[in-house]
Amino acid sequence: PTSPLQSQARLMKLHWRPIQRLGAANTIWNDLPRVQIDYQQVSALFQVKEKEQRKISETIQHKPKILNVLDTKRSNQVNIAIKNLPSITHLRDVIIEMKDQFISRDGIEKLQALIPTEDEVQNIKRSHQLNP
Repeated sequence: PTSPLQSQARLMKLHWRPIQRLGAANTIWNDLPRVQIDYQQVSALFQVKEKEQRKISETIQHKPKILNVLDTKRSNQVNIAIKNLPSITHLRDVIIEMKDQFISRDGIEKLQALIPTEDEVQNIKRSHQLNP
């Protein structure tokens, strides 16, 4: 017998293997009482929701624009170095007060290597002017 769900909206797929009636002759399933199924509720619970194209386009418009000013290698170097340093809010105080428990001499040398070149400063300024 076919269920009333077949003519309605698309439903989520259940990943199971159905038992053929011929192979289920002497099983536990024969001893169970008949169950009434509310097909409307099953349809509501397992219906595949169609994505609206409008919502997708709205989220794309609100996505922040990413500017690539530095080349990938330099950007990765800066990101890795920043993660190994104290937080940006405390970094100035750590350097001024020479708190060597938070940053070592090697850390200071790595920090100096992060100082942007004149070309990088110009590229950043130019990008900032074009994309405020």
